[in-house]
Amino acid sequence: MIGLSFVTIFCAVLYFSIPFGKISSFVKLTKSPPNDSIIAGGSLTQVADILRGADCSLNMVNQGVITLLSKTSHCTKFPYLVYASKESETELIEKIGKLKINSIVIESHDWSTNIDERDMKSRLPDLHNFLSDTFPKRTSVNNYLILQR
Repeated sequence: MIGLSFVTIFCAVLYFSIPFGKISSFVKLTKSPPNDSIIAGGSLTQVADILRGADCSLNMVNQGVITLLSKTSHCTKFPYLVYASKESETELIEKIGKLKINSIVIESHDWSTNIDERDMKSRLPDLHNFLSDTFPKRTSVNNYLILQR
């Protein structure tokens, strides 16, 4: 009961301390934005569109929403290849070499692509070189670099 009273008083103080013209701004903060506005100006949708149509997707940037939006599954046992270890590198190269995919999201400037402050290129250099050779076409979509055959 005390908690409910506190919340009521807190809301009343907050309501009366916000100038009337600012209340609409406060209300906007309490509503969820539409999905399109969450997806960084459509960048993730554009990336997903490039990956769509393949049996699976390779995602080196730790962004699960790309796989969801592209309506694909992960191509390897690692949902995000940034989590693969050096010991898995040869196995990954062999597996990826057999896949029939045309694109891979290989880089992003997001903090989540660096595990222990190491990017994928320094973590798995042989895999990175293999992918760069296998997928020579480079396409940039805002914050994302996509390699294509």
